[in-house]
Amino acid sequence: IDPTDVTYARLASVLEDLGRYEESAAAIEKAIDMDPKDETYHNIRSNLYRYAGDLDSAISEQNICVELDPESYLPYHRRGWFRFLKGDYRDAVEDFNMSIAMRQDNAFGYYRRGRAYEKMGERAKAEADYRRAIELDKEPGSNSCAEFAYFHLGENTKALEFLGKLIDAEKEEAYYDAACLYSLMGNVQTSLDYLKKAIESGAFKNYMHMILDEDL
Repeated sequence: IDPTDVTYARLASVLEDLGRYEESAAAIEKAIDMDPKDETYHNIRSNLYRYAGDLDSAISEQNICVELDPESYLPYHRRGWFRFLKGDYRDAVEDFNMSIAMRQDNAFGYYRRGRAYEKMGERAKAEADYRRAIELDKEPGSNSCAEFAYFHLGENTKALEFLGKLIDAEKEEAYYDAACLYSLMGNVQTSLDYLKKAIESGAFKNYMHMILDEDL
Protein backbone atom coordinates (compact mmCIF):
# COMPACT_ATOMS: atom_id res chain seq x y z
CA ILE A 1 0.00 0.00 0.00
CA ASP A 2 2.71 2.43 1.06
CA PRO A 3 6.10 0.65 0.95
CA THR A 4 9.15 2.03 2.70
CA ASP A 5 12.81 1.05 2.57
CA VAL A 6 12.29 -0.91 5.81
CA THR A 7 9.43 -2.85 4.21
CA TYR A 8 11.59 -3.82 1.25
CA ALA A 9 14.56 -4.73 3.48
CA ARG A 10 12.43 -6.99 5.66
CA LEU A 11 10.94 -8.58 2.55
CA ALA A 12 14.46 -9.15 1.21
CA SER A 13 15.48 -10.88 4.43
CA VAL A 14 12.45 -13.18 4.37
CA LEU A 15 12.99 -14.03 0.71
CA GLU A 16 16.66 -14.74 1.47
CA ASP A 17 15.60 -17.18 4.22
CA LEU A 18 13.27 -18.87 1.74
CA GLY A 19 16.07 -19.25 -0.79
CA ARG A 20 14.36 -16.97 -3.31
CA TYR A 21 17.54 -15.03 -3.98
CA GLU A 22 16.64 -13.21 -7.19
CA GLU A 23 13.48 -11.82 -5.60
CA SER A 24 15.46 -10.94 -2.48
CA ALA A 25 18.00 -9.05 -4.60
CA ALA A 26 15.22 -7.09 -6.30
CA ALA A 27 13.70 -6.14 -2.95
CA ILE A 28 16.97 -5.01 -1.39
CA GLU A 29 17.74 -3.00 -4.52
CA LYS A 30 14.54 -1.02 -3.91
CA ALA A 31 15.45 -0.52 -0.25
CA ILE A 32 18.88 0.83 -1.20
CA ASP A 33 17.38 3.12 -3.83
CA MET A 34 15.19 4.63 -1.10
CA ASP A 35 17.96 4.83 1.53
CA PRO A 36 21.47 4.28 0.16
CA LYS A 37 23.10 5.11 3.50
CA ASP A 38 21.78 2.22 5.56
CA GLU A 39 24.68 -0.17 6.15
CA THR A 40 22.43 -3.14 6.90
CA TYR A 41 20.92 -3.01 3.42
CA HIS A 42 24.33 -3.14 1.77
CA ASN A 43 25.25 -6.05 4.01
CA ILE A 44 22.22 -8.00 2.81
CA ARG A 45 23.19 -7.29 -0.80
CA SER A 46 26.75 -8.31 -0.01
CA ASN A 47 25.55 -11.71 1.19
CA LEU A 48 23.44 -12.16 -1.93
CA TYR A 49 26.46 -11.43 -4.12
CA ARG A 50 28.38 -14.06 -2.20
CA TYR A 51 25.64 -16.62 -2.80
CA ALA A 52 25.84 -15.80 -6.51
CA GLY A 53 29.60 -16.45 -6.45
CA ASP A 54 30.47 -12.79 -7.07
CA LEU A 55 32.97 -12.14 -4.28
CA ASP A 56 34.31 -8.96 -5.92
CA SER A 57 30.87 -7.35 -5.70
CA ALA A 58 30.40 -8.70 -2.17
CA ILE A 59 33.65 -7.00 -1.17
CA SER A 60 32.60 -3.78 -2.91
CA GLU A 61 29.43 -3.74 -0.83
CA GLN A 62 31.50 -4.16 2.32
CA ASN A 63 33.66 -1.22 1.17
CA ILE A 64 30.46 0.84 1.28
CA CYS A 65 29.65 -0.54 4.75
CA VAL A 66 33.10 0.53 6.00
CA GLU A 67 32.53 4.04 4.65
CA LEU A 68 29.07 4.25 6.20
CA ASP A 69 30.09 2.91 9.62
CA PRO A 70 33.87 3.35 10.01
CA GLU A 71 33.71 3.08 13.81
CA SER A 72 32.28 -0.47 13.73
CA TYR A 73 34.49 -3.55 13.64
CA LEU A 74 31.89 -5.63 11.79
CA PRO A 75 32.32 -4.29 8.24
CA TYR A 76 36.07 -4.88 8.46
CA HIS A 77 35.48 -8.37 9.80
CA ARG A 78 32.98 -9.25 7.08
CA ARG A 79 35.15 -7.80 4.32
CA GLY A 80 38.10 -9.75 5.69
CA TRP A 81 36.12 -12.97 5.50
CA PHE A 82 35.07 -12.35 1.91
CA ARG A 83 38.67 -11.56 1.01
CA PHE A 84 39.69 -14.80 2.71
CA LEU A 85 37.14 -16.72 0.64
CA LYS A 86 38.52 -15.09 -2.51
CA GLY A 87 42.06 -16.11 -1.57
CA ASP A 88 43.35 -12.59 -0.84
CA TYR A 89 44.81 -13.65 2.48
CA ARG A 90 47.09 -10.67 3.11
CA ASP A 91 44.26 -8.20 2.54
CA ALA A 92 42.09 -10.39 4.78
CA VAL A 93 44.69 -10.16 7.56
CA GLU A 94 44.72 -6.37 7.28
CA ASP A 95 40.95 -6.28 7.72
CA PHE A 96 41.05 -8.68 10.66
CA ASN A 97 43.82 -6.57 12.21
CA MET A 98 41.51 -3.58 12.06
CA SER A 99 38.50 -5.46 13.41
CA ILE A 100 40.57 -6.83 16.31
CA ALA A 101 42.00 -3.40 17.10
CA MET A 102 38.45 -2.07 17.31
CA ARG A 103 37.03 -5.03 19.22
CA GLN A 104 39.75 -6.90 21.10
CA ASP A 105 37.37 -9.39 22.71
CA ASN A 106 36.22 -10.64 19.30
CA ALA A 107 37.22 -14.32 19.39
CA PHE A 108 36.04 -14.90 15.83
CA GLY A 109 38.37 -12.15 14.61
CA TYR A 110 41.37 -14.00 16.02
CA TYR A 111 40.13 -17.35 14.75
CA ARG A 112 39.58 -16.12 11.21
CA ARG A 113 42.87 -14.21 11.15
CA GLY A 114 44.49 -17.46 12.24
CA ARG A 115 42.89 -19.22 9.28
CA ALA A 116 44.30 -16.57 6.95
CA TYR A 117 47.78 -16.87 8.49
CA GLU A 118 47.61 -20.64 8.07
CA LYS A 119 46.73 -20.28 4.39
CA MET A 120 49.78 -18.02 4.05
CA GLY A 121 52.00 -20.68 5.63
CA GLU A 122 52.58 -18.68 8.82
CA ARG A 123 51.72 -21.49 11.22
CA ALA A 124 53.17 -19.93 14.39
CA LYS A 125 51.03 -16.81 13.98
CA ALA A 126 48.01 -18.98 13.21
CA GLU A 127 48.49 -21.05 16.35
CA ALA A 128 48.84 -17.91 18.47
CA ASP A 129 45.55 -16.59 17.10
CA TYR A 130 43.78 -19.91 17.67
CA ARG A 131 44.99 -19.90 21.29
CA ARG A 132 43.77 -16.34 21.77
CA ALA A 133 40.38 -17.23 20.31
CA ILE A 134 40.09 -20.10 22.79
CA GLU A 135 41.05 -17.81 25.69
CA LEU A 136 38.29 -15.38 24.74
CA ASP A 137 35.68 -18.04 24.00
CA LYS A 138 35.35 -19.47 27.50
CA GLU A 139 31.55 -19.72 27.63
CA PRO A 140 29.95 -21.75 24.81
CA GLY A 141 27.37 -19.68 22.97
CA SER A 142 25.88 -18.75 19.64
CA ASN A 143 29.08 -17.06 18.42
CA SER A 144 31.52 -19.68 19.65
CA CYS A 145 34.49 -20.73 17.55
CA ALA A 146 36.74 -22.47 20.11
CA GLU A 147 35.73 -25.92 18.83
CA PHE A 148 37.14 -25.03 15.41
CA ALA A 149 40.25 -23.40 16.89
CA TYR A 150 40.99 -26.59 18.84
CA PHE A 151 40.54 -28.62 15.64
CA HIS A 152 43.02 -26.49 13.69
CA LEU A 153 45.47 -26.89 16.56
CA GLY A 154 45.15 -30.64 16.17
CA GLU A 155 43.42 -31.01 19.55
CA ASN A 156 40.37 -33.00 18.47
CA THR A 157 39.47 -34.30 21.93
CA LYS A 158 39.22 -30.76 23.29
CA ALA A 159 37.30 -29.71 20.19
CA LEU A 160 34.68 -32.39 20.81
CA GLU A 161 34.54 -31.60 24.53
CA PHE A 162 33.81 -27.95 23.76
CA LEU A 163 31.27 -28.98 21.13
CA GLY A 164 29.47 -31.07 23.74
CA LYS A 165 29.24 -28.06 26.04
CA LEU A 166 28.03 -25.95 23.12
CA ILE A 167 25.25 -28.41 22.32
CA ASP A 168 24.24 -28.49 26.00
CA ALA A 169 24.05 -24.70 26.02
CA GLU A 170 22.54 -24.03 22.60
CA LYS A 171 20.72 -27.30 21.80
CA GLU A 172 19.54 -27.37 18.16
CA GLU A 173 21.22 -24.02 17.49
CA ALA A 174 24.56 -25.86 17.75
CA TYR A 175 23.71 -28.72 15.39
CA TYR A 176 25.03 -26.94 12.30
CA ASP A 177 28.37 -26.23 14.00
CA ALA A 178 28.51 -29.91 14.96
CA ALA A 179 27.93 -30.89 11.33
CA CYS A 180 30.81 -28.64 10.26
CA LEU A 181 33.22 -29.89 12.92
CA TYR A 182 32.57 -33.57 12.21
CA SER A 183 32.92 -32.85 8.49
CA LEU A 184 36.34 -31.31 9.07
CA MET A 185 37.31 -34.36 11.12
CA GLY A 186 36.30 -36.64 8.25
CA ASN A 187 33.37 -38.24 10.11
CA VAL A 188 30.92 -37.89 7.24
CA GLN A 189 28.00 -39.88 8.65
CA THR A 190 27.92 -38.03 11.98
CA SER A 191 28.23 -34.75 10.10
CA LEU A 192 25.23 -35.66 7.94
CA ASP A 193 23.25 -36.74 11.01
CA TYR A 194 23.77 -33.35 12.66
CA LEU A 195 23.06 -31.51 9.42
CA LYS A 196 19.74 -33.36 9.14
CA LYS A 197 18.92 -32.39 12.74
CA ALA A 198 19.80 -28.75 12.04
CA ILE A 199 17.50 -28.66 9.01
CA GLU A 200 14.61 -30.58 10.57
CA SER A 201 14.67 -28.45 13.74
CA GLY A 202 14.46 -25.28 11.66
CA ALA A 203 17.48 -23.90 13.50
CA PHE A 204 19.47 -23.49 10.27
CA LYS A 205 17.91 -22.90 6.88
CA ASN A 206 20.50 -20.96 4.92
CA TYR A 207 20.97 -23.48 2.13
CA MET A 208 23.39 -21.41 0.04
CA HIS A 209 25.63 -21.03 3.07
CA MET A 210 25.57 -24.81 3.45
CA ILE A 211 26.57 -25.23 -0.19
CA LEU A 212 29.40 -22.68 0.04
CA ASP A 213 30.67 -23.43 3.58
CA GLU A 214 34.23 -24.71 3.28
CA ASP A 215 33.92 -26.36 6.72
CA LEU A 216 31.05 -28.49 5.47
